[in-house]
Amino acid sequence: MDEVPELLRSHYEDPYHRGSCERATHASQSQDAESSHLVLIQLRVSDHGVIEEAWFDSQGCIYCEAPASILVQYGESKSIEEIIVLDEASYIALTKLDQLPSPQSCQMLAWTALQHALNPTETEYEEGRPIFGGPSLGEES
Repeated sequence: MDEVPELLRSHYEDPYHRGSCERATHASQSQDAESSHLVLIQLRVSDHGVIEEAWFDSQGCIYCEAPASILVQYGESKSIEEIIVLDEASYIALTKLDQLPSPQSCQMLAWTALQHALNPTETEYEEGRPIFGGPSLGEES
């Protein structure tokens, strides 16, 4: 891990809000088709559209897990509008993934999960609440 930027290393070793959001209003999971890496993002969004809590859980390498930690920390206290406009290039710069010698296939999982959590399809919600399918990552171990 010598070439790993310090920000990624510190979030990997001491992640921010890793676990479950007890009263999540928005959630999505993204999985890398090339590996078993996955990221789950859970948010509690206020009636005013502000992210009050952001949590993640993940299964994968440093390039999958550390960006998820950075992203949920960044997203807390921001409005949905502020996060939806976060494009791929801004996400890569924010998470220091642009400092890697070559892109990793799993590095976009957190961004994809967050964008899907904030732009859910009708099938991801039932009676206004998110549908959480399958076991939690903690149960899979």
